Amino acid sequence: MLCYGVQTKNNIWHVVVEYFHLFRYGYLAPMSELNLATSSPNANLRDQEWFLRAAMLPDVAIGELSGVDALIEQWRRYSIYFGRLHFQLKGMEEQPFGALVATASLSFTITEPSLRRVFPHLLAVSSGENAGVGTEHGMLRTRLLGRRLYCQCSVRFLWDDSTGRVTQLNCTMDLLTPLLRVFGSLEDVSRVLEKALMTPSNFISDLPTNAE
Repeated sequence: MLCYGVQTKNNIWHVVVEYFHLFRYGYLAPMSELNLATSSPNANLRDQEWFLRAAMLPDVAIGELSGVDALIEQWRRYSIYFGRLHFQLKGMEEQPFGALVATASLSFTITEPSLRRVFPHLLAVSSGENAGVGTEHGMLRTRLLGRRLYCQCSVRFLWDDSTGRVTQLNCTMDLLTPLLRVFGSLEDVSRVLEKALMTPSNFISDLPTNAE
């Protein structure tokens, strides 16, 4: 049995369902991080972290990253940098060799923290010969801020029967399509994404030291 505060059945199907249930509104960060006036849901936060540590290997592979702490950090960044995050399970399909693929949707709102921490190039002020670029970025920023994006996702879990834990978790997310709906132009979408602090696997990168 997995034990992280409540008892759960130790199988891949239940783990996947519970993963989506616990993270349906993202990572429930402490109030000090979210800067909210409401009380922090500490019990739910503990459930999220306990679940991940019970259900996954400590060095679980997650794309180019590894480890439960790295997964928690990505959830934390998504939940703080974007607004009203909603992660919804759509379906599950079992595959050979202990794998299970879940189809899902992830929706979120572009906020000021999104611009500062994920798309900081859209905030850059240019002058002289580059003034036109600054104007273009300003127009893109205005069109993006406050928009709600609906992304289709696929999450592949690899299960190890001998340990009863997830050994690998890979997520693909279609960010291009919702951005294309916002801008209507691949050229504009390219400008938004070209210097975004996001890897090809949609992990949010660290903010450069000189931008802090």
